[in-house]
Amino acid sequence: MPGRLSMHLRLHERQPDRVRVLVGLDPRSAIHVDGVALELVDEAGEPLSTRLILPISGTVEAAFSTTAEVRAHRPIPPGSRVVATAWTEHGIVDAACPADPCPDLHDHLQGRGLISMFRQPTALHGLAQLERCRLGKRFGWLAPAKPCPPRVVEDRGTLADDVCADLGLDDDQSEWVRGLMTED
Repeated sequence: MPGRLSMHLRLHERQPDRVRVLVGLDPRSAIHVDGVALELVDEAGEPLSTRLILPISGTVEAAFSTTAEVRAHRPIPPGSRVVATAWTEHGIVDAACPADPCPDLHDHLQGRGLISMFRQPTALHGLAQLERCRLGKRFGWLAPAKPCPPRVVEDRGTLADDVCADLGLDDDQSEWVRGLMTED
């Protein structure tokens, strides 16, 4: 039963041509492990590194983890991943993790930039007040910094016609809405 052992990988550190990965084994009960191997593969599944055999063999009774470094033969392309295989008495257990760095949840929520998308620091310019107002009207969840200037409508009849047309109301409903909108 391969379900007796769960294995997980977590990217610990990444450099252009190598990754350090945390390998964790968590048995539900004592299980005999014959070996564990790690390999770095590209998006298509082609190997980027030599297979690394970890010195893990014997009966595993409790959860443990170790860190291993896998070196690629060339710079690691985007979309690559680290794959691990454990051979147990009940079958093979596989695990994988992306080799691309990504922010932790805390860093993601804080908005910290871990990877610069620009070669040179570039200043980001804020939106003008009018641009913020346009976006705020289009996307209600965006609140502009200052209130948008109100639009004054002089002809309530034209406004009522526009509202009825937008809502797709029939003649009876349109008369009722026009009556409400033209009242003082």
